[in-house]
Amino acid sequence: MAGAAGGVARLREAGLGVAFLTNNSSQPVAAVVAKLEAMGIAAEPDTVLTSALAAADLLEAELPAGARVFA
Repeated sequence: MAGAAGGVARLREAGLGVAFLTNNSSQPVAAVVAKLEAMGIAAEPDTVLTSALAAADLLEAELPAGARVFA
């Protein structure tokens, strides 16, 4: 995306936190970080949240430890 790297840089320069969210559950965080970096946007794995991670966090919060998800 044209201007994305500059926009993210300006947000960071303003002291704002930046996070990256994706609904692509098939890509691991490392792949998302690599894609961002290929676009000139520095990203750390702890600033990326995928839909798969969000689903796992929700299940962990809602189900007791050891619960079967798919029976």
